[in-house]
Amino acid sequence: MHAPILINGETILDSDRLREVRNPANHNELVGQFMSGEPADADAAVAAANSAHRHWSSTTAAERAELLLSAAAEIEENNAERAELLTREHGKPLPEASHDVGGAPKILRYYADLAERFDEPHVTEDDLGRIVRRLHPMGPMAIIVPWNAPVYLAYLMIAPALLAGNSVVVKPPSYTPLALSDTLAVLASQLPDGVVNVVPG
Repeated sequence: MHAPILINGETILDSDRLREVRNPANHNELVGQFMSGEPADADAAVAAANSAHRHWSSTTAAERAELLLSAAAEIEENNAERAELLTREHGKPLPEASHDVGGAPKILRYYADLAERFDEPHVTEDDLGRIVRRLHPMGPMAIIVPWNAPVYLAYLMIAPALLAGNSVVVKPPSYTPLALSDTLAVLASQLPDGVVNVVPG
């Protein structure tokens, strides 16, 4: 299993920059490898996210929600295998790993259900006047993921950012990059190129 760099829809794997992920319960077991990103990779990912943001932010939240729901269904298909992978790279019990990876589709669906709040302005009127609040994307987001619940915690940041119209650059944790990177590859495949970029290491 490899966790590559993913920039603008293209994966980068360079054998000279691969780092090992070993099972913490059995250091003799090599679980997989991840690419060790460099500053140039981060710069390229940010440039791709900036470019993709222009189009992504112009879509409606309803259109973005449709794509998030499609990604949730695709991610869910292989979550049993992904949970086993997370147990091997992380060391957490399988039920906890299942909850962790199961969070990705649940969180994507939760935020997709909030789409109408983004497309319609919120109007408040009282004796002091009228206030119209509109939500606008901020721009590309950097998402640095902790190791202890990598998939769940990543999607708690990724899903609202994407629904709001922001592109993302995700830095998976070096101790546990594999299961998360696998879900991110599926997510990126359902969205326009450059909306989701991944730079491990």
